Amino acid sequence: MTPKAPKIIGRIFLFLVGLLASVTVAVVTLAYWPTSALQLPAVRALPAVAGGYSDAVRSLEGEHGNTPEVGRDRDTTWMLHGFPTDTVYVLMHGLCNCPKQYEVLGKLLFAQGCNVLIPRTPWHGLSDLMNTGFANLTETEMVQSAEHAVDLAKSLGKNVVVVGLSINGTTAAWLAQNRSDITKVVLLSPFFAPAMIPEWFSVPVGHLALRLPNQFIWWNDREKEKLIGPSYAYPRFPTRVIGQVMQLGERVRDQAKSAPFRSGSLLIVTSASDHAASSEATASLVTEWRKRRTDAVSTYEFPLAEKVPHDFIDPNQPDQKVDEVYPELIRLLEQK
Repeated sequence: MTPKAPKIIGRIFLFLVGLLASVTVAVVTLAYWPTSALQLPAVRALPAVAGGYSDAVRSLEGEHGNTPEVGRDRDTTWMLHGFPTDTVYVLMHGLCNCPKQYEVLGKLLFAQGCNVLIPRTPWHGLSDLMNTGFANLTETEMVQSAEHAVDLAKSLGKNVVVVGLSINGTTAAWLAQNRSDITKVVLLSPFFAPAMIPEWFSVPVGHLALRLPNQFIWWNDREKEKLIGPSYAYPRFPTRVIGQVMQLGERVRDQAKSAPFRSGSLLIVTSASDHAASSEATASLVTEWRKRRTDAVSTYEFPLAEKVPHDFIDPNQPDQKVDEVYPELIRLLEQK
């Protein structure tokens, strides 16, 4: 080693330390920099849909099949009695899935005399399960799709009950906070943050997911595109969409800290065996809601011993418990 070698090594060391410090500062800045600085589009609703029962049906029929890339059996689904019913359910599916997720439960609710509307969330239900366009889904699209479904449902029944699973549990929370024309909002395994992330760190993680380059994550690294489960569900999810959902959840939390939710009532259904969504983040939001409308908020958690998964709706998911879950869920939905 020449006499100059220690100086060179020292310079390399200082360079690496400086690089690490720069990367750390950049990551922290991206994580904590207010999202308003990015000028993200505001969450906004579409204009309300006017008309009666027949108009709503015509609207549904006119919209169905308008996206050629979507299989007709994976598109928005409705089960109607031919007239407005006392209760109409809007069932919003989870991440990577489509309206078929609710097909069985929807039929059970229909058999009880209710009209049922199962809207397809944008970028879901595509025939190409490996599509990359899925990463373009935004919180605004999620809210607009849900708002449109509620507007239609108002013509299909007297009392609108919105049920949202996972990422659409977050969308349903936004509806509860912002709309007074919904009788009941039900959040199923709502996703406000990943289960492994402490609540205090969830906001910067959501910001990073929005700002860093998108990555597609396999639900199962071994099975990948051969994932065991529903044949209509995507085998991977985009980190950018997770960021969008967490951003929407952040908006809801901010609203809940300053104003009561506007829907008639709220029901939050979770599972102690859920390894996907943060129970801490959900519990924190429930606490905020109860501060202002205690009697209008109810919760139910499937016990750990029952091993109910995050997606306890789709009967085609492995280790599903729908025979035990559906009766309990229907009981909860019918409670006033």
